[in-house]
Amino acid sequence: MPQAIKHLLGGAPGQQHVDFTSDRKQLTDSLSKAFEAIYEFPVIRKNKVKRLIDVIKALVKVLPNDQSNTLPGSLKGSKAWRHNNPGNLASGSHSKQHGAIGSASYIVINEKGKEQKYTFAIFPSYEAGRAAMFALLKEPRYAKLTLELLSRKYTGVEDGAPDTKEAIAYRDFLRKSTKLDMTKTIESLSNDEFNILIKKMENYEGWHPWAEGEEYIPIQKVIGIKISNHRITNYLVLAFPEKKWISREEAISLAENRKLRAVVVHNKKYTYLRPFPHEPSFRDMIC
Repeated sequence: MPQAIKHLLGGAPGQQHVDFTSDRKQLTDSLSKAFEAIYEFPVIRKNKVKRLIDVIKALVKVLPNDQSNTLPGSLKGSKAWRHNNPGNLASGSHSKQHGAIGSASYIVINEKGKEQKYTFAIFPSYEAGRAAMFALLKEPRYAKLTLELLSRKYTGVEDGAPDTKEAIAYRDFLRKSTKLDMTKTIESLSNDEFNILIKKMENYEGWHPWAEGEEYIPIQKVIGIKISNHRITNYLVLAFPEKKWISREEAISLAENRKLRAVVVHNKKYTYLRPFPHEPSFRDMIC
């Protein structure tokens, strides 16, 4: 069994952790052997097999985005999206305790013009990453902060140090986008207010399926479908604030140009659309 896979299947929760950047080659080589391991070691418990599958899914999502990687079918998307980490949580004890399965490191130029290494956690799903973010903001070190001070701690500004440009920009974004009272503490927020805060933080952290640096294009959303002979013929799309029906061909064209939130799938017989991972099936939206 490949060592990377053996490491993930063994050990206590929180210790089964892989650096998806430094172990890149070993993990890539392990992909083709991973499922063979399930048959070679039939005593592997179901929960460990599930963990193995989670790691493989995350690996496939993260690796194709590296410029030096030549895997086919590259997936675009922000780091937060690729890592299933909507809050861009750092790799550490908190993320490991809340289900992180690995990490990825990046070197960036900070505000002082120096190289700085950031290591982000990778979660098995969006839900797991969001739950970890939710739990972090509920911890006393965050819960007792006012929204005015949240951006300082969240971006790593040390106590007594002046605000960084990042902290100021984050605070201004939250003030304008949430419309919440910035003097309120996180623990005093209602459930609705807290969910608004989480969602807007996800927006700021860049949770989206297009690559960093690309132009943002307002995206329409599928909210209904019509079916004929078991195939989708029309889509009801929300182009806020209006709704409209469009043909299957129009929907595919919009999706190909990143103007409709859907994935274009090409097979030998025909082209069709499917929703993004973790989103409702279109066939649950029959009108």
